[in-house]
Amino acid sequence: MALIKCSECAKYVSDKNPVCSRCKAPLVKGDPMASQHEGPKWESAGLFMAATGALALFFFKPPVGMIMILSGLIVYGVGKFLIGKYI
Repeated sequence: MALIKCSECAKYVSDKNPVCSRCKAPLVKGDPMASQHEGPKWESAGLFMAATGALALFFFKPPVGMIMILSGLIVYGVGKFLIGKYI
């Protein structure tokens, strides 16, 4: 049994209780940061970067310097997509 702090009244209560014994607020179980997972944000941002770079590279005639930048954008976007998807 562990004691956790109520987010409403700051009283320490048992983690076995579903609600605070003082203010009757529901107690959050587990890691509060777990609900703030940013994987889908990284995944969508990476997919957008990779798709934008690929479309610009294949449908326009960019100069040589821009080809390097667009290739880097594609690689970075794919990497960001994979990190968001699997990590």
